[in-house]
Amino acid sequence: MRKSRSVCFLLGLLLVSFSLKVYGQNRSIKGQVFDSGTKEPLPFVHTLLFAADTTNAIKGSTTNLEGSFHFENLVEDSYTIKLLFIGYSSIKKKIEFSSEETINLGIIYMNESVQSLQDIEVVIERNTIVQKSNKTILNINEGLSQSTSVSELLENIPSVNVDDEGIAIQGQKPVLLIDGIESTRDEFNSLSPQIISSIEVQTNASAKYAGSKIINVKLKSKGVKQKSLKLSTLGGNYDFYNLQLHGNYRKNKWNFGAGGFIQNQNFYREQELVRTFDLKEQVLLQEKLDSTNVKRKKIFANAAYKLNKKNVLMLKGFLVNNQQEPDIFLKNQYISNPPRENYSTNDNDFNQNISNVVAIWRRKSDRIGNFEWTNQYQNLSSVRTNNSNTFDLSENNLWGNKVRTDESLNFVLSRVDYDRDLSEVFHLEAGASFKLTDNSMESLVEKFSQSTGDWEIDPKRSYTYDYLENKFASYLSVTFNRKKVAVSLGLRLENITWVSSIKEIDSSYTTHNLIPSPVLDINYKVNQNQNMSLGFSRRIIAPKYLYLNPHAIYSNPDIIRSGNPFLDIPSIWNAELVHNLNSGILNNKFSVFIRKEENKIARIISESEADAVLLSKPENIDETNSYGLDLTQKYKINKNFSINTYLLAYHLEMKDDLLDPRASNKGISGSAKIGLAYKTSYKLRFNINYNYQGRRYIPNAEISDYSFVDVRVNKSFLKNKFSISLKAKDIFMGRKSIYQGYSNATYNNFHRSYNSRSVILGAVYNI
Repeated sequence: MRKSRSVCFLLGLLLVSFSLKVYGQNRSIKGQVFDSGTKEPLPFVHTLLFAADTTNAIKGSTTNLEGSFHFENLVEDSYTIKLLFIGYSSIKKKIEFSSEETINLGIIYMNESVQSLQDIEVVIERNTIVQKSNKTILNINEGLSQSTSVSELLENIPSVNVDDEGIAIQGQKPVLLIDGIESTRDEFNSLSPQIISSIEVQTNASAKYAGSKIINVKLKSKGVKQKSLKLSTLGGNYDFYNLQLHGNYRKNKWNFGAGGFIQNQNFYREQELVRTFDLKEQVLLQEKLDSTNVKRKKIFANAAYKLNKKNVLMLKGFLVNNQQEPDIFLKNQYISNPPRENYSTNDNDFNQNISNVVAIWRRKSDRIGNFEWTNQYQNLSSVRTNNSNTFDLSENNLWGNKVRTDESLNFVLSRVDYDRDLSEVFHLEAGASFKLTDNSMESLVEKFSQSTGDWEIDPKRSYTYDYLENKFASYLSVTFNRKKVAVSLGLRLENITWVSSIKEIDSSYTTHNLIPSPVLDINYKVNQNQNMSLGFSRRIIAPKYLYLNPHAIYSNPDIIRSGNPFLDIPSIWNAELVHNLNSGILNNKFSVFIRKEENKIARIISESEADAVLLSKPENIDETNSYGLDLTQKYKINKNFSINTYLLAYHLEMKDDLLDPRASNKGISGSAKIGLAYKTSYKLRFNINYNYQGRRYIPNAEISDYSFVDVRVNKSFLKNKFSISLKAKDIFMGRKSIYQGYSNATYNNFHRSYNSRSVILGAVYNI
């Protein structure tokens, strides 16, 4: 009897123990991690769970974008949780379960640490380049953060071209953003790479940006916090130095930043130009020597005040001064009957001042949506003076021009943007903007009189040009996102009015345009590693006001141009199909695109000015079509060595009666890149890139192919506070040339060539 009671007692203990184990499997721990200073969530914080009184982690994860973490299916009664994040003091908490199944730790605040974590090494390994639907994301790891500028970081994205002409994606100028705020290239380069989390490149943007290409720099979650001193010098065909200083201070709800740079550049260029004049039956052989000094100065400041958890006010501004002092010497030899020779010199001094102020109010609310109101004012004033003298050897004659051009450009922009989650699957974006531009240009031309030996004002060439532009734009976009499919459909309306007038002849012309631009983007997630997207958009490109100016700008000694106030607004229709593959070893993006440009602006030689060889004016041509492919690959051989390749190839064809049938207005164009990247355990990075630029076709002309190699080496010291970089670039294998053949023209070909070598040595110290 006693024996049976003992057996029953043991069975009861086993059942109770088993039931407790089953009950314990439902236990869970959750919480959120916030920055104690900013009161904002901290993503990517390492959360480690230890069994009580042990040093072995049984579970681990990182917090999501809202700073949340969640451990489930726990069976023990007590645990220890540890939070680790670089730059913050670690947190350790002991947790005891009693009767509850879920323990909610609530919000855990982490404090910034002055000292680094010496006994803990946390390595976050992310793919450097990730292809997502219509986005390419460059994650800035420790090695890339040693770079000296954002432009240098962009060179790691194969589909982005960075050169002296600016930043381009598939030959188009993108919109530059910093944390979603439109910025300039100077503002890009004023950022320290060490505070950047990632860079997103979007090829088919929403209706807010009318399908433009987008580059968005995302800063680290701690915000813009930098104190850095940057110095770079350049040798080769150029003499250059650049000194930058940036700082940031944050306290409580305030965040202040300021900085600036000084640049000085001297470059020298020799060119050989050949022109043939159809109407004159002569050839011009021209040797051109350029010597230019460029000075740039900029100071900027910004401030942000956090009213509460939902509202933030931001104010930023900058002042820029640009100075150029070019000296140009031309030796002209005319092969004609009779032959002629002359020499000409030009000094074309230029001084420009720009002031810009932007005020932004941002309100974030999960219930009623996010609201942003932006107001911007910019003033640009410049003075260009040109003194040109020509000495004719055959007639022993001297003549010259003096030109002074004063320009003032002001614009005011006000924009409202709103977005909200309508439900779990629908998202709404809407906005409107108004821009008013007021421009005035006054040009005073003097000529040297042989009879009197004095300078006299030329009334036929002196003028005052006024330009007014009113632009109102609105957009509406709805996104549907469910499981594997995301669809975005938007419409943008732009109402543009400009008025061109010349006071001296009491002439005025007004143009009014109302243009709709649809945007469609469809994304499909094939599996965890693959996705596809289809994009369709129309983009409007308003002509520059100089293209509308009907007078020649005589202060430009290289080429005298006149504008056309009757130009239509060009637009680009674009359709692109993209496939992305991301794996641990290979990242691959393949896309095919079709592009149609309407009212493309071309420069056509004026029929009535046969003697003014360099005089041309812009005209609209009917249609330009192109189709091609874009292929980007990154192959990761091991954790230290990777290979990048890029190929862009497309067929372009322009159609219009204005085009010269002798010129190449269609053909295959594109570019190719291959890059090798290697990093060592000594915090040394080495990159070598080969870039081939194929023939680029422009109206009435083609630019021949050329190639260049650039090598970059980065090394960091003093716990990444100090870094140096060396960059060398050489254009070789065929000189960059231009061949042009104008219709109704005074010449039918134009050849220009040069070689370029440069070496840049840079150093950055983060205080």
